Amino acid sequence: MQVNCDGVVHNPLGGASYVFEKEIIPYILGSLHKNKLKISVGAQPNSSPHFGTLETIALAFDLARKIEEYDSKKKVTILYEVIETAPSETVVIDGVKYQRSLNFTGKIDTYFAEYLEILNHYKKLTGIDYEIRYQYEFNEQPETLEVFKTVLKNREYVAKKLDQKLQFKDYFI
Repeated sequence: MQVNCDGVVHNPLGGASYVFEKEIIPYILGSLHKNKLKISVGAQPNSSPHFGTLETIALAFDLARKIEEYDSKKKVTILYEVIETAPSETVVIDGVKYQRSLNFTGKIDTYFAEYLEILNHYKKLTGIDYEIRYQYEFNEQPETLEVFKTVLKNREYVAKKLDQKLQFKDYFI
């Protein structure tokens, strides 16, 4: 199959297209001074991985590989965050809807092996290692609450870093 391209890139409006107009790796490394880096990606294993999940995981592994190629002092790992609190089923009790999580119903194990297969495939393909962390482990860290408070307190600064053309009106409560 032949695909013709005029060579013109049309970036849709959005935060990353403004921030990373040229090269993403030097931009990232300009802000990070540690030699051990983790790229965090997460998914709800409530079904077979869909295209968006596959794309996200592939991108994370490739970004990690490219960072290590760009700067050989950097060691990058993928942190796969399992969102086991995702809804699995809805129950109505006395007219009130409740959601039972993947973990509560045990349905987290139904598709989890497929996610591990994908992670292992990209580990083998790129040489980049990965770790698994469950949402409950993230939430139990004492630093988590402080990070959330800091981000909220500095939300305008954080938003500008994520989207430098963002105009602040009523975006935040």
